[in-house]
Amino acid sequence: MSWQLWVLLSGVLTGLGQMIGKSQIHKISAIQMGLIRDLTGLFVAVGVWVYFGMPYGGFNMIYGVMNGAMVAVGIALYFMAVRTSFSGASVFGYLISQVMIVISSAVIFSEWVYFDPSTVRGLGNIIVLVLTVISMLLYMKSLKTTNKWMGLLILSALINVTGNLVAKHFVSGEMSVWSYFLSEQIGLTTAGFILLKLRGQDLRIDKKEMKVGIWQGLVAITGPIIYLNILSTEPLSLASLVRRIAAILVTSISGLFWYKEGKTLGARGVWSLIIGFVAFVLVMWVNK
Repeated sequence: MSWQLWVLLSGVLTGLGQMIGKSQIHKISAIQMGLIRDLTGLFVAVGVWVYFGMPYGGFNMIYGVMNGAMVAVGIALYFMAVRTSFSGASVFGYLISQVMIVISSAVIFSEWVYFDPSTVRGLGNIIVLVLTVISMLLYMKSLKTTNKWMGLLILSALINVTGNLVAKHFVSGEMSVWSYFLSEQIGLTTAGFILLKLRGQDLRIDKKEMKVGIWQGLVAITGPIIYLNILSTEPLSLASLVRRIAAILVTSISGLFWYKEGKTLGARGVWSLIIGFVAFVLVMWVNK
């Protein structure tokens, strides 16, 4: 199976994980939900790492832990915004961070070649990027947002972009994917416990919510596992673009039809989703 299809699967699983998370966010806090998810991921990472005898990542694992801790804060901020609008948070947060990723990866990893307008592939990717920006702006026009909501998502996006850049650097040769994933999960879980204590909360929640949280964790971490493996060999800007558009389509559709957010969508929102779907088809075609 091509890397594009693997990234597509990663995006779908990420969207499904967020869909489950949306059902929990009004029952438990974003920090409680995140910690359950990350603990599940940590147990999986440790089990795989031990079973297959993965190599120790050395001092680099400290950077992975630090990156995981930072990403945990970004995810918590994202789900705080999700309380207001699930599909809106996904569209705005994912697309603004994608623009940042394309720009930064072009500079840091010299990935500008994938957006060279003199080639069919490059021109197609530029059109996709422009379409995603148009889609984001149209969708935002259809929502009633607050400065606090946008601030949470912008800060979350900045953290997410930094996390992606660090991950790409280390899985591209500095350490194995599983060693990095383990170190990142340690950071995510540690930060989760610290945030939980700082907010005066604990994990004494209903058993049903705990079970749902574990299932969310199993679904949610599968996406990043696939994504990190793809990042080890493929360009960050393209892998992230495919993954995010797929995740946006899943979260937008579920937000509109499952969580009944369609009443606030309007004609602009509908056109935004149509443009997003066209961008998805185009990015898959030009990078096949």
